[in-house]
Amino acid sequence: MTGQVLFPRLTPSRRAILRLELEEADSPGDVVFALQALQDAYDDSSAFPATGGRRVTIGELIEFRTRCLEAAERVQTTSEIERGQLFDLAIGRVIYDSTRDSRGQMGHPQVWDFITLVLLRDLASARFEPSRSVRAGRFDGGSRRHVFQRLWKRWQSLGPDLVESGRLTEDDYVALMERKITLERSPVARAAANAIVSSRLTGGQRREYARILMRHLVQISGIVAVGGEDAEHLEVLFAHLDSSAREALRERPSVEFAHAAG
Repeated sequence: MTGQVLFPRLTPSRRAILRLELEEADSPGDVVFALQALQDAYDDSSAFPATGGRRVTIGELIEFRTRCLEAAERVQTTSEIERGQLFDLAIGRVIYDSTRDSRGQMGHPQVWDFITLVLLRDLASARFEPSRSVRAGRFDGGSRRHVFQRLWKRWQSLGPDLVESGRLTEDDYVALMERKITLERSPVARAAANAIVSSRLTGGQRREYARILMRHLVQISGIVAVGGEDAEHLEVLFAHLDSSAREALRERPSVEFAHAAG
């Protein structure tokens, strides 16, 4: 693919119908992919915006789906917890690689509605139980908890090296990806992630360290410019933030016990 490739957007009326189907599903096995539903959503007159770019073809969408299915199949023999983590890693990689020519499209909630409710509906339901996950916003495009969009954001903001290293926990991702300053500025996100990893903390202390670090980062961004153009500036800034976060932790010696008890 070359140039800007446009992904279809799911119209609100179709979204409502397909979302209700998932909400009423008794189990993930009841949710199946339908080629006709894909064709119908693709052919909808409102599926593609009136902007420049080439429309992705049905064949390319099927190829994308096939790569996702193959990635999911490779993690089926692991334990439930490991399977979820490896599923996220494998599917995130495919989505990131398959949408490199469509980055401008991936910020639109209706694109994620199409991917989740039409193209990968069975995989989404295999990852998170459908009826409860619909109500929790897991399948709502634009939601911070979205089954697939949250994975794409990780790869886009942090880059393959950090994501594939396995050094970041789910709590780390939450701390990093829920702040606009790191979500929208990749060098800052990577610097923050490296600070969390380099802290060598675990459990409740790590969660608290990440929370304090990010809070201080947001606060200091209102005083000084925090960008990604000057690597040396970021290094000095995060050395300061690390020091201030550790100082705050020392004032809360029982934090790890408190998290464990909670």
